[in-house]
Amino acid sequence: MRALVAVITGCIAILLVCDTAGADPTEDEAVRHLNLGVAAYKQGRYQEALRELAETDRLAPDRANTHRWFAMVYEKLGDCKSALSHVEGYMARVSDSDKRLPEIVELRDRCLGAATLFIRSAPPGANVRLDGGPVAGVTPYRALGVRGGAHVVAIDKPGFTPVARSITMPGTGQLVLDIDLSASAARARGRSRWWLWAAGGAAVATIATVTFALSRGGGDNELPPITCGAETCP
Repeated sequence: MRALVAVITGCIAILLVCDTAGADPTEDEAVRHLNLGVAAYKQGRYQEALRELAETDRLAPDRANTHRWFAMVYEKLGDCKSALSHVEGYMARVSDSDKRLPEIVELRDRCLGAATLFIRSAPPGANVRLDGGPVAGVTPYRALGVRGGAHVVAIDKPGFTPVARSITMPGTGQLVLDIDLSASAARARGRSRWWLWAAGGAAVATIATVTFALSRGGGDNELPPITCGAETCP
């Protein structure tokens, strides 16, 4: 009986060793980053999703599903050019019978109806947002694949007033949009100076009035003292 238990225990130990030896820590880490990226995508945190997917792709560059999620994130950001690049990467790695293929084909068809938007700003380094979405990129030069129709492009940079522009994208081709942030900053500084001078002038006028009132002595304009009795003052 003891011999049988020893044999069984030995076999289990061998199986555990073999299983541990076959584990791939790099693959496990790639899966972990992929899951984090998918979770961020579902919660609308697209920039975080891109960072996690980039780490997945670094650890496991041949994973087709990574390209699929890249394409979906970039489409949400309005960057159809990057989305189409990952669509190609995904389709090159799967068979025609892949059950997720129709979803990616539909995404591809949506993006193929897009034109290219080039956005530049003065000064550069401004965040670009499309239709109220998250940051899609940073100027001075950002190429976005945008579907035809009406859109709103907004850019913002610390120290400058955010600027939004309504545009109408063509169905194909390209549109170049130049936005000058320096003019909005100058107007903002001008308004600040106006309020500063107005506040300063009001303060000087108030001080002068109080000083004049306090400096006036006796004479006909001096009010007589008030004496209150038990029933004469409220």
